[in-house]
Amino acid sequence: MNRGRPADCNPLIGQCPQWKLADHEELERPLPVYDPAAPVVEEDLSTEERTEKLERIAKLNAHIVRWLKYRARCLRCKVGSADPQNNPFAVLLAKLSGVTKPKKARQAYQQFMHEKYEAVVDLAITEAWAEECRKPNPSGRPGPKAPDADFHANTAHRFFAQLSATEQNEYCERAASKAKSRLDEYEQALKDGPSLEPAARQKCIENAAQFLGPILQRICDCTSLQGIVMLGGPLPGNNGKIGTVHVTLGQNLAPVPASFPAWAGEHFNKEVLGVFKKYLRTAYTDEEIKEAALDPLADAQYRISTAPSDVQDSKDEDADNDDSDDSDDSDGEDDNEEDKEEEARSKEKGGMKGGKKRMRGKEDGERQKKKAKTQAQGPTYEEIR
Repeated sequence: MNRGRPADCNPLIGQCPQWKLADHEELERPLPVYDPAAPVVEEDLSTEERTEKLERIAKLNAHIVRWLKYRARCLRCKVGSADPQNNPFAVLLAKLSGVTKPKKARQAYQQFMHEKYEAVVDLAITEAWAEECRKPNPSGRPGPKAPDADFHANTAHRFFAQLSATEQNEYCERAASKAKSRLDEYEQALKDGPSLEPAARQKCIENAAQFLGPILQRICDCTSLQGIVMLGGPLPGNNGKIGTVHVTLGQNLAPVPASFPAWAGEHFNKEVLGVFKKYLRTAYTDEEIKEAALDPLADAQYRISTAPSDVQDSKDEDADNDDSDDSDDSDGEDDNEEDKEEEARSKEKGGMKGGKKRMRGKEDGERQKKKAKTQAQGPTYEEIR
């Protein structure tokens, strides 16, 4: 029998006298034994019944073809779909990278609420809620303390309805355009694959537990086996240093159930993770460890800009010159005369102790003054673009 010829199937179905049964009805038992050599006996049917039988046979043939195609798809080697969005494996891996399917397009009033919330909607909600709170409450029950999501939506609806049809259509078009843009970015992220930048790698490490948890749980459900997954290498969030991450599933039957790492304690840290770290140190070069480090100022808005050494030296020299110029003033001469008189008086008393203290105090004051000038210059900040 050639495949794809429903006419060849008609005699087979025609041998079943129960072709009038609906799909949900069971055939009478026992079923007749099929004999390919037996001649086909035509039923004595009227013209209407013959037409009905042909239509029924055509419908049954279509059912059989669809069922066979379905079974063929199930048994076929599961090759990834060409469309990444319809490829479950690509979608699963994208979750590890933090790529999630975007939300559906906003409605027109939601787009208006999104764009005009601070300028229009927020103030309108505040006024409408104040008016709502002033209304009498016949039930006597305490009402909500703050407006809920429905109250926000109804208020935005009321203001959106006051717009012209042209403005409403513009909001609708912008909402659809932004949704299309988000969907294109999502599909492009699925096609591009994971990024190898330190920040992207750190995000994958943080999502590893949520990604591996359902997989380990499914394996445990199918095999009754417990498992542990250990990952290790240069951790971007730890300045590129060698570290480990492990995900475990399953607990023992102790009075206080514990997982394998908790049950093993220090043995796990030293004999398992410790040996694993020793191995990892032989698997990466110093350059790879350095490149894996995450820039601590990657998300900073400002950075400290250090002046070049020659510029800083010139500033210090200028500060020294300013201090030397100040020391030549008349106040400095008066201080020297007072110091001489004080020194003479101290000699008369038989000691130089007071004069030395005053000289040290003056030197300390000059040093503090010079230091304060230098610190006043301070570091400069440049905004990271």
